[in-house]
Amino acid sequence: MAQLAKDIRQFVGINQLILDNGFSAPHIFVEDFEKGLLIFEDLGCEGLLDQSGNPLEERYIACSELLASFHQKS
Repeated sequence: MAQLAKDIRQFVGINQLILDNGFSAPHIFVEDFEKGLLIFEDLGCEGLLDQSGNPLEERYIACSELLASFHQKS
């Protein structure tokens, strides 16, 4: 699936900020700011909801802990 974006700089910048702070983020294979093209690693399809659309509490807890840790580092 492909989608051209008007501006990918914000995504690339946040991705780099996450990596610079020691967290995991998608690997960017190709970036073309002029064309709005970005090819990056697919991290899978697992999300924060189960197949019925119910929240997975352990994933929300993990996300909250990650955000708190990121806040302390930056």
